[in-house]
Amino acid sequence: MLYKFLDTRDIEKVIGGGTGTLIVSSLEYFRELEETWGDIADPLEGSTELTVKGEFIVRENSPELSMINNTNIGFGTFQQFAKVSGGGMINMSGVRFIHKVTNLYIYSVAIGEIEALKTEMCVNSKRVYDACLRAGDLEQLRFHIFQTGRVRELGCMVADAFQPGLIQAVEYEPRSRDVRDGPAIEPSPFKKDDRFKCQSEVRLLLVPTSEHSEKRLTIEIADPAKFFREEFRDFRR
Repeated sequence: MLYKFLDTRDIEKVIGGGTGTLIVSSLEYFRELEETWGDIADPLEGSTELTVKGEFIVRENSPELSMINNTNIGFGTFQQFAKVSGGGMINMSGVRFIHKVTNLYIYSVAIGEIEALKTEMCVNSKRVYDACLRAGDLEQLRFHIFQTGRVRELGCMVADAFQPGLIQAVEYEPRSRDVRDGPAIEPSPFKKDDRFKCQSEVRLLLVPTSEHSEKRLTIEIADPAKFFREEFRDFRR
């Protein structure tokens, strides 16, 4: 089953009447949440990190030069990342390379058994929720969003601002690697670090057709009760 965890005060915003609202957020928004939410948010949301831990000096014809040129930094942007000649050197100690996907927007729900999810989202999490909605079929919801949805902040229909993206469960695996352990990891909006596995997330992607500054957007949809029903509210540990 699919579930949307939220605060009790927000239930009516989603299903309270003939028009409901859904909040979609950019990957950039979730990366920045690290500053206030700590381990709940992922600073590598939609990104991967290639680190250069400790001392790493690149010299002409050195093993370090060969290594850094075989880590696929930039994923094809550079045919050769570094060139050293004439006795020169590059000090790359402590450097980090971040690779990011396009700044997509996501709407997410949790998948799994409700009691286990409730424990994780309403008890164990550093940022706990006290309410939950049961969500319906995400493909049907996506169709409804693009047929009838309106973006409040942009004053336009969803179909005028976005293209539909994939719907997929998130996989949980390392997103950071040292250059000595292998090449850069391909970034993906459907992959997060192992420590977020308890979130058991399924994502619906929205692909913006143009850039705009808003990191969170409110989508108004008709007949929200077709897609959501209340599971519980005012949960107390």
